[in-house]
Amino acid sequence: MQSLKEFSIYTKKTITARDTYALRANAEAMGMSKAMLAENAGANIAAALLLNHKNQRVLVVCGCGNKGAIGLSVARHLLDHVSHIDVAICNPEELKEPVTKLNYEILQKFTEIKAIEDPEKLKPMIKNADVVVDAIVGVGLRGRPDKRIASAINAINKYSKYTAAIDIPSGIDPDTGMPNIASIKADMLYTLHKEKPFSNTRAYAKNVSVIDIGMPYATELIAGPGDVMLATEPRAINSNKYTNGSVLVIGGSSDYAGAPMLAAYGTLNALSALYTGAGYVTVVMPSMLRGKANVPPALIVRSFLGKELSDADIPKLEDIRHDVAVIGPGLSSSKESMRSIIGLVKSETARGKFVILDATAIKAVAQSKSVLGKNTIITPHDGEFSYLAGKNLKGATLEMRIHNAIDFAKSYKCIVVLKGHETIVTDGNLLKINIAETPVLATMGTGDVLSGIIASYLSVHKQPLESAVAGVYVHSQIGNAAFKEMGLHVTADDIISRIPEVLKKFDSIR
Repeated sequence: MQSLKEFSIYTKKTITARDTYALRANAEAMGMSKAMLAENAGANIAAALLLNHKNQRVLVVCGCGNKGAIGLSVARHLLDHVSHIDVAICNPEELKEPVTKLNYEILQKFTEIKAIEDPEKLKPMIKNADVVVDAIVGVGLRGRPDKRIASAINAINKYSKYTAAIDIPSGIDPDTGMPNIASIKADMLYTLHKEKPFSNTRAYAKNVSVIDIGMPYATELIAGPGDVMLATEPRAINSNKYTNGSVLVIGGSSDYAGAPMLAAYGTLNALSALYTGAGYVTVVMPSMLRGKANVPPALIVRSFLGKELSDADIPKLEDIRHDVAVIGPGLSSSKESMRSIIGLVKSETARGKFVILDATAIKAVAQSKSVLGKNTIITPHDGEFSYLAGKNLKGATLEMRIHNAIDFAKSYKCIVVLKGHETIVTDGNLLKINIAETPVLATMGTGDVLSGIIASYLSVHKQPLESAVAGVYVHSQIGNAAFKEMGLHVTADDIISRIPEVLKKFDSIR
């Protein structure tokens, strides 16, 4: 793939703690290990320090997490370039993180690493140093630091001549900037990859420098497992079907009996394995199809008043429990049905419900795009996008598809999922691209399954863009799993049956 640098303006300007974990997961999925990123960070921070502190005396104080790994790498890169270096580590008995253990084992071959069992012993090292590097705790700090860490932080604040912190000053909340019971006050903050939300305040760091750790812009732009992490919520141990999100699927006609079932099935299977799954799913379809469709017992099925969706159905649909409505799979494209789809979208969004528009619903809103908004996700393929936006994307480059999707999303303030081998997800401000590894999803019904999976995330997570990105990535990963077993002979039912095996690794109970 060509460079995506020009689209970096559609990434987040600052990254929160949860963004940081998501980026690490995506980077690792792309082959960038934690060890590689820690080494890049350590080398570049050391180079930055040497610009102003060469031949000075340096103390690096490390913790046992990822930030400690970077501190140990910094120390190794400084060894031959400063007049003296001391390295200290807090709570070495808790040294379990593999990347930190690796850097510890390498560094101890070259210099002594002092364990901080008694924080009083740290004071002379701090007083002797021209520069103290804070590598104690980062975004992973939960609750209060223990006494040894708190004492080390307080000693650094009291005795350090010049303090340089890595990523965030130890003890500072990376999102709010709120201090813990003990928090580093830094002269220089070397923040990794991008600034954190709090760092603009300069309350706990006089100067900030952003350090490149070797993650290209594509790490933020290409969807990955980190995006699933962002869109998932742990399932409460005492939850029930009414608290785990609810989805309404509206579709079907005499020509397309299967489509609404596939969308609902996507949601149902997602909830069986993923902690953001919907607990309550209702399908509304023409009454004549109820006896023909293979309805799973776990689903609730309702019927249109007539043979197809009409304005008279809208008040009754409002009474059905749901957080998200999937509208369109298999619906009739008659004038009455198309008009009713518009009315239904207006009704749903006016009541604050989320709406996912697919298939016939895309054709309907193409005639009345003003019904789109922040709570709507529209899922066209290139052909559907042509009559939706009046742009022919046949044979278009990735760049052209991205620009068109962004322009449309920005104009109508909605989320666009432009389906294809390279699926584009955008709200006009942020952009994600999902790259399929196989063509197995280019078959009938898989788009309906995608709508159901997205709805499942959205019913719990309530964030349309993040839910759409997670759904698209999961959908493609299920396709990959099916391809490994079945080759190119995959149907939508095969995709549905493999949802649990792909999603169970994201399960979490609170």
